[in-house]
Amino acid sequence: MKAGLDLGTLPILFVSVEEMFLMIPMGIASDLMGRRTVIRIGMLTMLLSSAMLSISAILRSGILVLASFLVFGLGDSLSYAPQGAYLAELYREQRVMMAGLAYQLSAVLAGGTSVILTSLSLSFLGETGSSIVIPLLSLVYVMMSVLAV
Repeated sequence: MKAGLDLGTLPILFVSVEEMFLMIPMGIASDLMGRRTVIRIGMLTMLLSSAMLSISAILRSGILVLASFLVFGLGDSLSYAPQGAYLAELYREQRVMMAGLAYQLSAVLAGGTSVILTSLSLSFLGETGSSIVIPLLSLVYVMMSVLAV
């Protein structure tokens, strides 16, 4: 057991701090530009971060890994900040139950399957093959999200 901050957790720490400062401005942006538009921009930004992460794995670039995490934080803030208001406006009757159900089902379906598919691609295709499959998987999820919003 070791104590202290592991170097591999620094990008996650940076994203957490970044999102902490970006959530309120992105919520304001969604009020001004429209929730659907901001969510779609956030999804496309996360797709860009996935491509950057795959390129960083091929090039073995630590700086590009950090940049991809920061771009992901921006995209996540763009899509997550307006999500609560968007779901509440989407369902007029039984608003709380339907918004909670939509949120939880999307977490299970997208979150659960992405871990399984990523693990399978790493097992069968290796690191190089997965650097192609993972952005394609992200593209599928982004397109599903953009069409659903």
